[in-house]
Amino acid sequence: MRFYKKNPEIRDTITVQGVALDDEKIVCGDRFAIFADPATFPGIPVRLIEVDFSEMSRDQQRRAADCAAEHDGIPPRSLGVIKSDQFQVTPAAEVKVVSPPPRPVVKEQEKPVDNGLDVLKKHIESEKKSKTHALETLFSLEDFIDTFPGVTPANAQILRKKFKTLDELVEASNSTLRACGVKPNFFGRLRDRAQAEIDELE
Repeated sequence: MRFYKKNPEIRDTITVQGVALDDEKIVCGDRFAIFADPATFPGIPVRLIEVDFSEMSRDQQRRAADCAAEHDGIPPRSLGVIKSDQFQVTPAAEVKVVSPPPRPVVKEQEKPVDNGLDVLKKHIESEKKSKTHALETLFSLEDFIDTFPGVTPANAQILRKKFKTLDELVEASNSTLRACGVKPNFFGRLRDRAQAEIDELE
């Protein structure tokens, strides 16, 4: 049995395969192995790390034992319902299986879909975009004023606090821009300029 815990490099609580993990939580099973493999997301710290039972604290060992017991209690997916006509009782009261239980047929549309990996990929892509498109990283205050229509020395700081990335500027509503001090005739031009900057980056 292989055990995993949250990578200590990741500060906050994370969710993997529907399980919330803090620094003490221990999980086990093959479904977590992909999140401990550096090849899954090259260049990004793994979400989980494998931990040896002997290296755990007593509390973690207790949690690991509970996890293993829970995992072992789950029947194999191939095990179907065993019916009485599949058994033969001998005079010595021995029970022999006459035929193996039929494998359950799972229709294509009924197969469970594991979106955990897709959600993680989308989250990582979103984090990458946030860092790549960050206004403070891309523009000094002066450049920000010079680049975007409707941005003035009076409202530049307000806009940079309200909108952290180019993507947020593209999605900005008229009411929010007005509240930040942008005049209505600049709303569309400001959003178009933000989109143009994104297109140049990509």
